[in-house]
Amino acid sequence: MESSQISSNSTATDRINSALATLRRDMLDLRQQDVQLMQQLIRINANIKTLTKRRPNSGRQRKTKYSLLNGRKKFISLNESIPEEDSSSADSDSDASLSGNDN
Repeated sequence: MESSQISSNSTATDRINSALATLRRDMLDLRQQDVQLMQQLIRINANIKTLTKRRPNSGRQRKTKYSLLNGRKKFISLNESIPEEDSSSADSDSDASLSGNDN
């Protein structure tokens, strides 16, 4: 009876050792994937920083103005001219323009 217990114990031990070896391989594969993903994220972050530095007006607010055309606000760029039929226009930075006071 002892020999059957020894053989069943050794097969159980072999199965456990085999499962542990499989887990170790899987964990090593996951670690390699993790390192690759981290390297990829670092490269993406560096590219984003480079592109952000190249952009004109990065980090600066663009100044715009608006004109009232037929009772509706229309945003226009600073170098764009205001149509002649529009008599009320103001910079978007002006508090008076937001309240509608023309003082």
